[in-house]
Amino acid sequence: MKKVLVIFFIALSIHKIRAQCGPYINYASCSDTVGTIYYNPSDCGPNTMVIWSTGDTSTFIVVPPGVYSAALYVNNVYWWTDVITMFHDTWQLSISPVGPGTLHFDAYLPYCNTSIFTHPSCTPPYPSYATSLIVWEDGNPVDTLNNVFCFSWSADWSNAQSGHYYDISIYDTVCNCHQATWMYTPVQTYYYSLITGDKTLSSQARYDRLNHSIYNSLGQMVYSGSGALIRENHLPIALSPGIYFVIYYDALDNRQVLTDKVLVGSQP
Repeated sequence: MKKVLVIFFIALSIHKIRAQCGPYINYASCSDTVGTIYYNPSDCGPNTMVIWSTGDTSTFIVVPPGVYSAALYVNNVYWWTDVITMFHDTWQLSISPVGPGTLHFDAYLPYCNTSIFTHPSCTPPYPSYATSLIVWEDGNPVDTLNNVFCFSWSADWSNAQSGHYYDISIYDTVCNCHQATWMYTPVQTYYYSLITGDKTLSSQARYDRLNHSIYNSLGQMVYSGSGALIRENHLPIALSPGIYFVIYYDALDNRQVLTDKVLVGSQP
């Protein structure tokens, strides 16, 4: 019984150390090319030593993105080895339509104030005018939204005009972040276009399970996606003015439920 209690105590101690000791990762964010990985000696235990795959033996290292191993010793006793990935990341930006003339913006910096063990190498302050979101129309800045907090930020913008391209970018003077939607692959530029249809879906149609394909007048498919586009003033891609056909399918059985003839124009 005593042996069982000792084993249980050791297992409990290891769990406690793992829960507080680390590793902690400050990943390389924005313009930073290196990040930091460290263990907290005050929580790991007396005489904490870490032997890294880089050859370092301190509890704190600065490294570029890559995979590293760390063998932890507490009071000259080996406890465990961690395999740790250092990575680079930056602001995640997206644009989506919510109605005629209105675009929805989302922005966040991964793991910013949302995790105990993982953080960006630089955390933008909030509230602060140092972090702003700039709205671009056809490559020109047309609006600035301030006080963008890093862990989760969103806003609706109701000044979109048909026939124009829209992008958003982050301007952060504290952490030197300058991410924009045109920097992603594939490009996330949003085209706001006028589209009018001459048919409506049946009242029995399930809008939550529709797929659609857009074909030009030559019968070439130019886009496919989900949801309904009929009588909405937005498209997720740039289309030249002209006549197009939108074919709607039931997402469950791929059954065609409607073909709509639409006109894409460049004027609101």
